[in-house]
Amino acid sequence: LSIAAAHDGLYLDATRGAPGQKRKLYAVLVDAENSSWRKMEPILNEIALFGDTTVRRVYGDFTMSRLAEWRKVSLDLSFKPVSTLCQIPGKGSSDASLIIEAMDLLHTN
Repeated sequence: LSIAAAHDGLYLDATRGAPGQKRKLYAVLVDAENSSWRKMEPILNEIALFGDTTVRRVYGDFTMSRLAEWRKVSLDLSFKPVSTLCQIPGKGSSDASLIIEAMDLLHTN
């Protein structure tokens, strides 16, 4: 199991399969407050060349109007939206939730 950070999200991968046959499984965790929804489909298409995404989550304060497009994208691309309400104006709210869930995925799968 490995973890890689990218500008548009956090990608976890694991290899599973029958002996002699390796299948890559990926988790895609996206900080919607700092990522463009327009890049998600090309990123998922690229990941599909190497394996399957078994976990897709997008984090953000979806009460903010600038994240409205993420609602549609999360439905179209099968992302689970994780709402993290912003307590301090101008500060991102999704970072901590994304990191905690990434660590949970690393240690449970």
